[in-house]
Amino acid sequence: MTVLVDTCGWIEWLTDDALAEQFRPYLQRSAVLLVPTAVQYELYKWVRREMDDALALQIVALTEQSRVSLYSIPPAVLGTSWSWPTMYSRPSTWSAATVRGTFRG
Repeated sequence: MTVLVDTCGWIEWLTDDALAEQFRPYLQRSAVLLVPTAVQYELYKWVRREMDDALALQIVALTEQSRVSLYSIPPAVLGTSWSWPTMYSRPSTWSAATVRGTFRG
């Protein structure tokens, strides 16, 4: 069985919010956890904005222990870094640019 937890689930868990315990069993099973790079992108951006850069990178490293789908992490982090100054928050545009070959990894 493959499990996918969206960005909101990761944030619930990271902030130990009301639903954290419901997500914990899934997030602790890295062997079956699928993490799309869009989730990595959104998590990195959110943690960087709400907490700090170092923790954002640690969270990305944590997601790398699972099965990452579609893109590699360097374009995800690079895309966030490019969008950070403008607070641009549309991962779908970033994904489209990646598919067109804008990023080389």
